[in-house]
Amino acid sequence: MVKFLIVRFSSIGDIVLTTPVIRCLKNQVEDAEVHYLTKKTFSSILAYNPYIDKMHFLEDSLDKVVRDLKKENYDYIIDLHHNLRTSIIKARMKPLAFSFNKLNIEKWLMVNFKVNRLPGKHIVDRYLDTIRLQMRTMAKAFRGKDGALIRALLAAAQLDPELAAALRERWTMPRRRMAVAYFEEGIRKGYLRPDADPNAIIDLLYAPMYYRLQMGTGPLSNAYIDTIFDHAMKGLHNR
Repeated sequence: MVKFLIVRFSSIGDIVLTTPVIRCLKNQVEDAEVHYLTKKTFSSILAYNPYIDKMHFLEDSLDKVVRDLKKENYDYIIDLHHNLRTSIIKARMKPLAFSFNKLNIEKWLMVNFKVNRLPGKHIVDRYLDTIRLQMRTMAKAFRGKDGALIRALLAAAQLDPELAAALRERWTMPRRRMAVAYFEEGIRKGYLRPDADPNAIIDLLYAPMYYRLQMGTGPLSNAYIDTIFDHAMKGLHNR
């Protein structure tokens, strides 16, 4: 087994853009176990990622985090943040560590594991692929026990104002705020149309998923997710 720790503390867009790295390590490196260290604030972005074996969170104490991480005996630390705190973590843990800027991880995989994942896509397409992956990950969660729970809570909330308020506050709005920030970043960087409305994008992409979850009109398959995504992006893509 080869044990990896990926480190990225922020921000929303940059964390989402690390998801191809996670998938690549899990799928391309034999017997890879992938852990991820980030801030608790961003936990929901990665909560349903099927390629992460274990999450770790930086909260108040860096010393506590290091103590907990030392118990894991990592083979590699992949530092995708590269700041003072990550330097301290690497210095104290002393496994084989690498720091990267953006997608230089692919070059490292090619050199060390002969895995050719050098990007053949434009950065805009990579940005869009992360949205598709997040939608697929959410749909996978909805197909399991989480979906049954959310469906039951949404139904009960129709007759229980207190439950409805709690769902909005603790489930819907935190995820929506992070999604808005990510789409705002895409608009700002020119990946999406400049006149696009981030809130409307969220409704366009995710409302069909919730409709199928609640009404049972069809499977929440990857094919269905791709259809929603492709139709939406025809109007949103800034090309």
